[in-house]
Amino acid sequence: MQNKQKNVTLLPFILLYTTDTFNVPDAITVYAEDSEKAEASFISAFPGSSVVWIVQTASIEDAYAAYHKESAIEGAV
Repeated sequence: MQNKQKNVTLLPFILLYTTDTFNVPDAITVYAEDSEKAEASFISAFPGSSVVWIVQTASIEDAYAAYHKESAIEGAV
């Protein structure tokens, strides 16, 4: 029986997250097929954490910029 492996492209995702003891978002890079799998992988590894933002990028600076831009827009509404 031949073992066939699925071709998978892993993409970089930056997850901004908080914990019970740290409410300022910290960042981590996770490689996954999509954002749902990235978040599930993170939550599995860090069950006490809460994901507050996820974006497909390899740049932590870009992720924080997008997060703060969206937060400013939501705050203005």
